[in-house]
Amino acid sequence: MKFFKTLSFSLLSAFSVSHAIASETSYGIGTAINNGLTIYFPVKTIDYLIEPSILIFSRNEKRTDDTASQKNDFDAKEIAVGVFKNTAVYDNTFIYYGAKIGYTKTKSSDTSVFLARTTEEDGYFIAPTFGAEYRLTDNFSIGLDISFKYIDTDGDETDSFNNSTNIESTDYRTETNIIARYHF
Repeated sequence: MKFFKTLSFSLLSAFSVSHAIASETSYGIGTAINNGLTIYFPVKTIDYLIEPSILIFSRNEKRTDDTASQKNDFDAKEIAVGVFKNTAVYDNTFIYYGAKIGYTKTKSSDTSVFLARTTEEDGYFIAPTFGAEYRLTDNFSIGLDISFKYIDTDGDETDSFNNSTNIESTDYRTETNIIARYHF
C-alpha cells in the first residue's frame, strides 16, 4: 500500500508542477532498454523535464545437480520522479541534468535442501543524473542517461528456523539507461 501511495503522490506532484512551470507542456510515455520493465511518464516544458517512473524487476532461477537443488527468487519495485533542467544543444538534441528521488522495495528468497531464507527491504534513493536526448521525429526520441545512485534501505531477513535479523544497508552505484520516449 505504501508503494501505491508514493506512486500516486509522485505522479500528482509531477503533473501539478509541470502546469506551474510553463504553459507549453508536452506529455509522453517511455521505456528503458535494460533489465526489468521501467516505464517513464515524461512531462516536458521549454526548460524542464519532470519524469515519474516505475520499475518492476523479477528474476527466478533454479539450480539442480546430482545431490541437491537450489531456488533463488528476486523481485524489485521502484517508483521515482526525476526533475531535470532541459537545454537544447542542436535542433533535435537536448541535454538534461538534475536528480531522481524515489522509493524502492525488494524481496529475495533462497531455498535449498538445508535452509530457506527470505529477505525483505525497502527504503529511499537519490540519483544525480545527466542525460542526452535526440528527437528522431516530433513525437519519438531516444535518450541515454547516467546516474550516481545512493540507496538507503532497511528490512528483515528470516530463515527456515524462524531466526530473524534486522538489515540496514547503504548502496552506491552507477546506472546507465537507454530510454525510448513517445511524446503526445
